[in-house]
Amino acid sequence: NLTHVLVLNKHQHSPLATKIFPPCVLDNLASSLCKESTNLDIKIDDDDFLVLTKSVNQLSMGTATRDDTFEKLIAMSVKFDYSFKRVVRAIANWTSELWINYLDPLLSNLFSDPDRQINLRWTNTLPTEGGAARPDAILSEKRRLQHDTAIGHGEAKRYQGNANNFSLCIDTLRLIIFNKNAIDVHALDAAIAFQVNGFSLTFFFTRLVAYGTYVFFEIARFRLPQSLEDLHTFVTWKNLKLLLAVNDAVSRLCKRPTHARTISSWYRETLPSLQDLVDTSKDQTRTCVMHFGQ
Repeated sequence: NLTHVLVLNKHQHSPLATKIFPPCVLDNLASSLCKESTNLDIKIDDDDFLVLTKSVNQLSMGTATRDDTFEKLIAMSVKFDYSFKRVVRAIANWTSELWINYLDPLLSNLFSDPDRQINLRWTNTLPTEGGAARPDAILSEKRRLQHDTAIGHGEAKRYQGNANNFSLCIDTLRLIIFNKNAIDVHALDAAIAFQVNGFSLTFFFTRLVAYGTYVFFEIARFRLPQSLEDLHTFVTWKNLKLLLAVNDAVSRLCKRPTHARTISSWYRETLPSLQDLVDTSKDQTRTCVMHFGQ
């Protein structure tokens, strides 16, 4: 790859990659990295799951109010461990804010935490790690009065009619560069990225796994609800498990590891003019191997 990053997403491989590696090898690598980074065995109590889904279904059917559902979910979240508490509170905030904002209630509650000095900012500022590009969102660890350490980035195309494969691939490339620079500058074990295309939300991880070799791989994908009537379709066992895994992975891996000195010896410089290497012309007949969701 042009910036030392191998993009590994299952069943989403470029023709160049498949000329060098068999697709089954690439798929196994992608699955192995995802399994190593995420824990899908975090337990959810069956009774708690039933209460949660029942509350959301009652709201969707109009037999419960937004206020009552919000208060019920916030109250029940108190007894949960950290990750499940964040997920339930994200769903609770959706019950009162989904009609005006479908994205931030989930992401802010999933990641932002004043007690841990972690903040998700929708900003149009240059990242402290350098470069001329500005991410749509930065997940950073705050120290003193500054947001010192970026541990993740986001790019969002909220209206699908304004997006095409070319612009979405550019967003993916930007996320790769933002995350690579964050790993390099802050000696992180991993950095999180999220990409939004309309109501499709995909999470990625970037990791430096060997000498001069970074990998960028998908860890979870969601179809977000468009209204309160759709909210019950999102609150499934699978989605809750994936949200828990994403929250847990950020807490465990998006930080400076004990072997940071070893990691730093593996770094490679980011090409300063990578954007100049991207052809501005668009080929409508060319197949895009990335799946961005619709």
